[in-house]
Formats: sequence, C-alpha cells, structure tokens
Amino acid sequence: MALQEYPITAFIGGLNVTKPPTDIDDDQSPDCENIVNNELYGINSRYGYSKYYTTALGTANVNALFVYNSFSSSDFIYPMGTSLKIDLAGSASTIYSGMVSGKVRAFEMNGYIYFQDGSGYIEYNGATASTVSGYIPTYYADKNPDGTGGGQIDELNYISSAFKETFSGNATGTTFYMSFGSLTTGNNTVIVNNVTLASGAATSGFNVNYASGYFTLTTAATSGIGNVEITANKPVLNATCITNCTFNETYGEGNDTNVYLSGNSSFPARVFWSDTLDPTYYPATSYADVGVKNDKMMGFLKTANTLQLWKYRSVHGLVGAPPNNSITEMYDGEGLVATDTLKLVDGIPTGLSQRGMVQLKSEGNGYKLDLISEDINGFTGIRDGLMTETAANRGAAFAVIHDKKYWLHVNDKIFILQYNLIHSGNGRTVYPWVKWTLANNANCFNVKDGYLYFGNAGNLYKFDPSAVSDNGTAIDSYWYSKKMNPGQSYDLIKLFTHLYFEFRTMFGNTTIAITVYINDITGASITTSYLLAGVWIPDAFNPNAFAPNIAIYTNFPKRVPINLKGKYFQYKVRCNTLNQGFTLLNSKLHFTIDRRVI
Repeated sequence: MALQEYPITAFIGGLNVTKPPTDIDDDQSPDCENIVNNELYGINSRYGYSKYYTTALGTANVNALFVYNSFSSSDFIYPMGTSLKIDLAGSASTIYSGMVSGKVRAFEMNGYIYFQDGSGYIEYNGATASTVSGYIPTYYADKNPDGTGGGQIDELNYISSAFKETFSGNATGTTFYMSFGSLTTGNNTVIVNNVTLASGAATSGFNVNYASGYFTLTTAATSGIGNVEITANKPVLNATCITNCTFNETYGEGNDTNVYLSGNSSFPARVFWSDTLDPTYYPATSYADVGVKNDKMMGFLKTANTLQLWKYRSVHGLVGAPPNNSITEMYDGEGLVATDTLKLVDGIPTGLSQRGMVQLKSEGNGYKLDLISEDINGFTGIRDGLMTETAANRGAAFAVIHDKKYWLHVNDKIFILQYNLIHSGNGRTVYPWVKWTLANNANCFNVKDGYLYFGNAGNLYKFDPSAVSDNGTAIDSYWYSKKMNPGQSYDLIKLFTHLYFEFRTMFGNTTIAITVYINDITGASITTSYLLAGVWIPDAFNPNAFAPNIAIYTNFPKRVPINLKGKYFQYKVRCNTLNQGFTLLNSKLHFTIDRRVI
C-alpha cells in the first residue's frame, strides 16, 4: 500500500480530559503537564520560578499577597500566619499581630490599605497598622437640653459605638439628654463654645448618668445654637455585621467612591456599603438584601458601569451611587462557587460555577452563562480534571490575570487559559487550557512590576520567563498526542513506519524522551509502550556561530523509526531534566495500510 502521513501542525487546542483520547481534536492532548502554547501554535516547556527570600521567614503560610499601590511599588504586604508583614526592597518586618490565620482580602482608599480576615477590620496608613477606628457620626443636631427638637444629621455607624449630638444652650439648663438611654462607658467628651470640659470637675466639668442617658454640666452653658457638643457611647448596631464580612470591592457611579462588603455568614444575601470616600463609616441603613435570602453572596466584580453581585445561584447588577443605587437580577439558576476566581477575562466576567468555568455574556435582552471549561472538566473514574476535584477544593480555588492568561489554582494544580488563543474549530469555540504543577504549591497570587508572584509556607516566589527550574527542582514537561486512527477505519491494521518531529531549542542542550503507544493487533484493550528515543541532545548546536540568521538554524527535525503494526497510535514527548526544556512545532506520522482485521 502507498505510504500515507498524519500530520499535526498545531497544538493550540490545549488539554482535553473530558472526551476519550480518540475523539479529541488533533491539536489537543488527553494528558499534558507544564506546557504552554507559543506564538507559532507549537508548545513550549513552561518557565519556572525562583525564591524571593534567600532564607525562609518561618513555616506559617503566606495567606494572601498585596501590592501597596499608594506608596512605593517595592512594597509587598502579606498576612503570614497570624502576622501582617510588609516587605521593603526584600526585607520583611511585622506591622501587625493577631490576625486570623486564613483567607485575607484587602482594598485601598484614600492612601490607606484595609484588610478583612473574617473577624477583624485592619488599616495600614503607610507607617502603622491598627484596628480601624470608626467615624463618629453626628446623630442629631441643635437639640434642646431636654432632648427634644433638633434634626437628624447622620446615621449611626456599624463599626463605632460612639455618636455625637449637639444642643442649644439656654444659660440655665445643666442636664442634656442624649437620644439613647442606658449609655455605655467609653471616651465621653463635652465641648461648650469650643472649650472641652473635664469629666467630674467641680467647675466647668460634667458627669454622666449612664443608666438614664444624660450628661450634667457643673456650670450651665450659655445660650447659643448648637454650642454644646456631646460624644457618648451606645452599641446600638452590631459591629460584626461589618467585621465578619469576607470580601469587598470599591465602586461608584463612574468612580470608586464607596466600599461594598459581603460574605458575612449571618447575613448570606446582604451587601453593605460605606459612606462616600470613607471606609470607616458604614451607615445603619446602607445595606440591601439581594435576591433570595438563602442564596448566599459569593463575590463582586466591577465592570465599566456596573458592580456585579455574584451569588451562589444567581447574578445581579448594582448601578448608581448611594443612596440612589439600584439592583436588578441579571441571571438566575447558576452562579459562583469560588469567590477568588471571579475576574474580567478580556473584558468578559469569568468565574467558577457549579458546572465549571463560565463566562457571563449578553444574549438578546438578557444574559447567559457559557461553559468554557468543558475540555478540562474531566470524567470521574476515568481522567481527573477540574470537576473531579472535591467541592471543598473548588470552593477554595483562586485566580489571577497575567501575561494574557487566566491562571486558575485548584488544590495542587494550575489550569491556565491563554485567552488570546481562543478560536473556533469543528463547529465550536475552543478554549485552550493547559495544566501546570509546581514543586512548591501556591497559596495566593499577585502581579507586581510585570511579574507574577505567589506565596507559600514561609516564603514568596517569582515566576520568571528566564527561570529554567522550580527554584532548583526540574520541571517535568510532557505532551501526549491524541490517540490517532490513521485511515479513519477501526478495522484496518496499519504499519507505522516513522514519526517526525520539528523541535526548537530553548536553553541549549535538551534531553527528550519520545514514547509511542500502539494497540495490539488482536484488538485487545492492552496497550504496549515503546521508548523509541531516550535521549536527543543537539550538543553540536552553537547558535552564536549562525548569527545574525539564528532563526534559520534553531529548528531541529527528528526522525524516529517505528516499524510496528497496530490500530491506534499515540506518542508522548517528555523532558524532565534540570535546567532543560523544549519547543515542539509539529509532528508527522508515516504509515501504510497493512490489512483488514479478520
């Protein structure tokens, strides 16, 4: 029979662990690891990372990683165990102790950075870190000494038990009634005509009746409109409504003027928001219960003109500035399961839902959630993937956008979507995902100065395209081809004669193992593997000798003799040698039809 060929000229399809290896696209792999697509639609071994600190800072986990944009770009701030640390040009110091050791999220406003750990609310002003001291609202103004009259100015503040009220003195009255009885002790102050009085002083002083809620001046205040200001304490609101929130976003109509908080398990559907440009003030009425109350809020995503509120089973949109903001439902029936996976991917809202990675797209007068992880969802009991991970692992997933890639970390794996390579093929949209595993598993990501960093137990690490190992550990990179059926007929036996590859060097000499897998002639389920090329080392290659036309000489064809018979054909290319990697540009299988199966 005539010699035939089966070429694979691109590898842009990425990983597919959901369909059988015989049914995936030619440019996809049923199993690959530590691979990334290159600009020529070939594949590269991935780059590695290096340790940020020479000596580990301890054994506690780095639970989050923040870049403090309001000050020096050299600053990292990160919670490590129960401590909050700051890095200044590679030297770490503790700026706060007593945090909850776990997930921490943060936001910046007015030059400060604010941290939430699900229990506390902490601020860093560029010099010191401390628990947030809440704004003290002026509750009523210009009251009469007996507590009547006046008008309300502010709402009470969730995170401050203190409140102020002003009174108009009448030259005779010495007793001034606050709006609340049964006051609590605290930092009480009385200011009369801009003079601060002393507590308990015999003259020009004051005393407090906490049970009845009034202040008595030892000397009557002169007549005047609002010339007496009293600060008292009454924990009318529950501060844990705010401090127990777990995620945030800044948003405003055309700007970022307000902080939105949620994730409090006591109020699963509730969103709180701050006063304008004041993250120390959460007014008593500044909240909304969104949608069905037992459908808990999971995450926020800020788009051009809307703050999207993603719940577990629905998506809502908030538009406008307080107090005139409005909330409408955008999608119902599906939502978000992992808060830190919600990102804008090339302008499209993307997150991890109950059925995998989805994108929210407009459809007519409404919206739809498109599944974009079908190829990596996996199939339970056959091949592992995103959806074969436990619900707990998926709920703890986190993601980052970097280098035109969406990096999704789940358990001990990173699924990477090169969204600039999304394309159409075989009547469907192909989302090219690949899978990475790291020698040091990541707890968190962030991008600084164009590089991606991650935190781990006791240290930070920096991904670098020039790194050829995982901090000194070899990167195991491999690619399986699809399970090919040349000739497109299962009842034909083929003689596989040769396999051709075109490689390109990455870091000089490269050791590559090439293995082929061929089904036996009898049609049994046993698959035999043959290690055909254990070592390929182009040690005669000297790129400097070919300058300036280096590109002409950097590609190396490799011809592998096979001469074996079978029905299906599959190959594996692998490099797991320290400080080495490979680029595979294309492959071509030569075969002839041997005979029909009897």
